[in-house]
Amino acid sequence: MLDNTPITLNLEKDNDPRLVTSPLKFPGKLAIDVLNNRLFISDSNHNRIVVTSLDGNFIVQIGSSGEEGLQDGSFDEATFNRPQ
Repeated sequence: MLDNTPITLNLEKDNDPRLVTSPLKFPGKLAIDVLNNRLFISDSNHNRIVVTSLDGNFIVQIGSSGEEGLQDGSFDEATFNRPQ
């Protein structure tokens, strides 16, 4: 006989409140600049690169429009298409 009782499933984000409030959406790759104490994070679904200090403090974002694109330019003008 099969049991028809539904199985309760919890999403991982529900187990850790930090994941709900994270400013990143599908972070891809990391690059570390040890000499300047910086961490570069590709934030794929926000189409940007986020730069933080090694202890996690925000410094700047590159490609801040959030729209997909492939445009060179200043940090505010540059656009990415799901950067990795």
